[in-house]
Amino acid sequence: MKKYQKRLFEILSLGGYFVLVYLCMQVFNMGEYDWMLEPGDSICSLPADPDDLRDITSPLFLFLLGTPLLIALIRDILFKDLFKVLLYGFGLAVVIAYWWWSFWGQYAACAA
Repeated sequence: MKKYQKRLFEILSLGGYFVLVYLCMQVFNMGEYDWMLEPGDSICSLPADPDDLRDITSPLFLFLLGTPLLIALIRDILFKDLFKVLLYGFGLAVVIAYWWWSFWGQYAACAA
């Protein structure tokens, strides 16, 4: 039973980390004109932000928010703990995917 409690704790910890990542990216990804979005509008209807710092802040956030999961993943690869390797690998993939969507993905359709 102790083994399952540890696994449940690891899964809940990763869920808490996802909440932290989501909140950080929502707060620090706000543009100058995001307050102008009305229900039904898309991000493409906003004027271009002249002080757009996404090219600076996005790599910084990936480094700050992805590093703890990468360290845990490497540690568990070395200790050969397959459950944690899969868990942290999945977590890192989710963080990278959400990072890409927050900083670049939702704006990709506007450029076309």
